[in-house]
Amino acid sequence: MSYKAFVYFEKKMHRVLLASLKLKRLEKKVVEIINSTKNDNDKTVNYTPRFKIVDNNSREITNDKQLKTAFNAEDVFFFVHPIGMF
Repeated sequence: MSYKAFVYFEKKMHRVLLASLKLKRLEKKVVEIINSTKNDNDKTVNYTPRFKIVDNNSREITNDKQLKTAFNAEDVFFFVHPIGMF
């Protein structure tokens, strides 16, 4: 079973599918999104960034249990907030 969510980063919405409700999987998808985003010099960013993930209710997601709780909503949105980047 796949789990669909939307990730908002840098004023763009990205659709992601997760094979399981594991925070590490979501974090990996977020890193892929960040690394595929162009910076101001039109160069692809390619490093392991620091960020926090927040759900529809402005709660930070820091473990698998919180991630599973976030998926109780009908539509799942996550907002990525960079920490010390760009």
